Amino acid sequence: FTVTNTGGGITYFNVDTSTANGISNFVGNVGINTVTPQGNFEVTRSPAGTPPLLVSSVASENGDYLIVTSVGNLGIGSAEPQQRLDVEGTVYFGSGNVGVGTAEPVGLLDVDRRLTVLSGGNVGIGSVQPGARLDVDGGVYIWDGGTGTVNYAQGAGDLYVQGNLEVDGNVYLGDAVTDNLVVEGSLTLGGDTTYTGSVAISTTDVNAFTVTNTGGGT
Repeated sequence: FTVTNTGGGITYFNVDTSTANGISNFVGNVGINTVTPQGNFEVTRSPAGTPPLLVSSVASENGDYLIVTSVGNLGIGSAEPQQRLDVEGTVYFGSGNVGVGTAEPVGLLDVDRRLTVLSGGNVGIGSVQPGARLDVDGGVYIWDGGTGTVNYAQGAGDLYVQGNLEVDGNVYLGDAVTDNLVVEGSLTLGGDTTYTGSVAISTTDVNAFTVTNTGGGT
């Protein structure tokens, strides 16, 4: 079966019936619902509201493998995609970087320079070249989002922790004589405490600083 262009003798569509399955050959562009396809294969929507492309497991599944909806959303494994790309199932990227909001991702994952994951495993938030497993350029709040009271840690580089903070290791506070440790409430120190420098307590309370030997003796 052959359809030819009688004006130029060019074969546009040919089905070879000499084999059991047949072989179809197309020369030129192919259009479905368009007589002027702008690419090798173009499908246009017709009538309005009809998905222009469906790939289904069976005829009644309506695009359960792949669908392009009438509004242009692409669903893979999702017959009713709600966004431009809607994938139901696992997505595997073999190689290369993934950029969201950027055409030139700087790491394995780059979300518009706001979140970056490098190939070595470092994660940056606001940092495109994270130098540690977690590198945050800006302030950090660790809280439940509703009951915390943030009074001081409101700038870039500040850390607010609503609950308990437990550290196994040394804690270093400040890097200059103008840096202060401010405690509102009680401060309990267990074990030896060493101060290198002056300690000043400014208050009218005569019991502001108390040392108690809980083990007895002097």
